[in-house]
Amino acid sequence: MTLRTRLAMLVGVAVALVVATTSVTLYLATADRLRGQIDASLRNRIDRVLSLTPAERRTLERRLRGAVPDDLLGSIANGAQLVRADGSILRVAPRGRPLPVTAEVARLARAGSERRILMDVEADGQHLRIMAAGAGPLGAVEVARSLDEVDDALAGLSLICVIVGVVGCVVAAGVGLLVAHHGLRPVRRFTARTEEISRTGDTSVRLPVHGSDELSRLAEAHNRTLLALDESVVAQRQLVADASHELRTPLAAIRANVQVLQRTPGMPDVDRAQLLDEVLTETAALTALIADVVDVARDGSAELVLEELRLDCVVEEALERVRRRSTDRVFAMCGGPVVIVGDEQLLARAIDNLLDNAAKWAPRGSTVDVAVEGGRVTVRDRGPGVPEVELGRVFDRFYRSAAARGTRGSGLGLAIVRQVARAHGGRARVENAEGGGARFSIDLSAAVRRLD
Repeated sequence: MTLRTRLAMLVGVAVALVVATTSVTLYLATADRLRGQIDASLRNRIDRVLSLTPAERRTLERRLRGAVPDDLLGSIANGAQLVRADGSILRVAPRGRPLPVTAEVARLARAGSERRILMDVEADGQHLRIMAAGAGPLGAVEVARSLDEVDDALAGLSLICVIVGVVGCVVAAGVGLLVAHHGLRPVRRFTARTEEISRTGDTSVRLPVHGSDELSRLAEAHNRTLLALDESVVAQRQLVADASHELRTPLAAIRANVQVLQRTPGMPDVDRAQLLDEVLTETAALTALIADVVDVARDGSAELVLEELRLDCVVEEALERVRRRSTDRVFAMCGGPVVIVGDEQLLARAIDNLLDNAAKWAPRGSTVDVAVEGGRVTVRDRGPGVPEVELGRVFDRFYRSAAARGTRGSGLGLAIVRQVARAHGGRARVENAEGGGARFSIDLSAAVRRLD
């Protein structure tokens, strides 16, 4: 069942319920009003008897040998009667068959109290509304009025209500289809555009947004999703293109050295050993590049192995490693113990990259300052710093400044730093330090708060 059909049915059912409720309410209100008029007429006639003075009642009792005077009870089409205490009928007026005397009316006649009784009875094929009331020594007085006219009126009204209900349901179904047709027009456009994107794969298509209703917000959310998907596709293509470009250099070097070895079987051992060392060096660089590409390609999708750890200890271990690789630089650390919740392996990789980047740009013999404070790791070198125009790009994948293009590196180290920081709810920053050099930092304050 389509959404259009369900919406049309929903509107039709809602309108049908309204029509049915209105019809039932109208029927009940009309029936109550008509019966109220009948009851008021009967009550007026009863009141005429009950309003007699004691002398008038004694006079009436003496006259009971004749007919009950019409001017007393009124000319009633279906009759009126007085019931004695023994339950017998004294007289009927106007002339006709006596009204039914129930056990409750008989008790009322014996008691003579002015309590009133209303009831519906069937007599001689007529539907009667009867009111009885105690009349003291007279016994009880009963007056009746036919409900046939009321029943006929209500039957006609009920037929009208049924006809109106059926017509209303038909009209409601038509209105529901019309509302569904016009109301779902934006949804049909949305579906058509989505199917077009699915068929063509063109994520540059955007849905038009008009107004601020739910469909407009849905279109905006869809456009944002397409934008994110488009950016992701572009990033993936760029990653593949950049990785292919970066892989060419070590592969070309390895291939060239192997070809030289292959073409020169009588090469001196010293030259052969040098070429083999270069092949091993390029192979190690290629392996590191592939590892970096794999890490960057995950982009936070890998599950973190979280544990409580000492951030200052992770930094100290990274400093020991970088000191062995860069013996001609001085690395000084300050700061106290800091406990966080994080992935030790990823954090160690990010800090290694920060320290290797500082060692790469720090002049020989200079000092690299490393500080650990409040979940923030800061590395400051005394190198040339970062040009202002490049400050916003140093953490991009495969980005290498003009000064770095002549040096070894993949351009992925700082991208991994930013990726690890984001995975821990933090951020990576860079700025030029006063007095020269660059200051890189990883803010992991969120990981510290997570432990509290």
